[in-house]
Amino acid sequence: MRITKYVHSCLFVEAEEKAVLIDPGVFSWKSGLFKIDEIERIDQVLITHEHADHMHPDFLRTILEKFPTVEIVTTESAQRLLKEEGIYAQSAAVDHVVIANAPHEKLEPFGVTPEHASFHVQDRLTHAGDSHQLRESKEILAIAMTAPWGSLVSMVDAVLALESHPKYVIPIHDWHYSDDGRRWAYKALAPFLQEHNIEFVPIENGIPIQF
Repeated sequence: MRITKYVHSCLFVEAEEKAVLIDPGVFSWKSGLFKIDEIERIDQVLITHEHADHMHPDFLRTILEKFPTVEIVTTESAQRLLKEEGIYAQSAAVDHVVIANAPHEKLEPFGVTPEHASFHVQDRLTHAGDSHQLRESKEILAIAMTAPWGSLVSMVDAVLALESHPKYVIPIHDWHYSDDGRRWAYKALAPFLQEHNIEFVPIENGIPIQF
């Protein structure tokens, strides 16, 4: 499995069975790092929820122009919003993808907490989206580092609360950091998680990592 991060929560997961793009949001789109002309295959797009940093219609239209048969999977709420944009999505799981029951962290009083889905992909990767309330994880866990609703502390608590710890942790949802702040957070997390036999993988934007 090869995983490439395209800013914030957007991951491109390539395996023999499927090529899957997760959470193609506006920060990822505006970064310019995702170059559709260089992508040979996308079979599925998974969207954890409707917030713009996870779901950007222009990003999806560009994908559909090249890959018109791509399967888009998201929540029923996001599905309705995409329909207004002329984009069809489904709320049912597709091949090699399992939808995990993990709610979005509470946003009130700063906003309305949206419907949310986390995903298990290829039976190897769990993408937690905007949730620190996972019940289980596959061997690779992509989990939010910081947000208006969460912190490094709640991230670590969420990882260690899992009955079966992941083997690897990939940081996502870290657009809010400066480059220096991101490096500081990565450096702080790695040795702590290593004490629990979990490898922290400081994935760099646009540079694929093989698992």
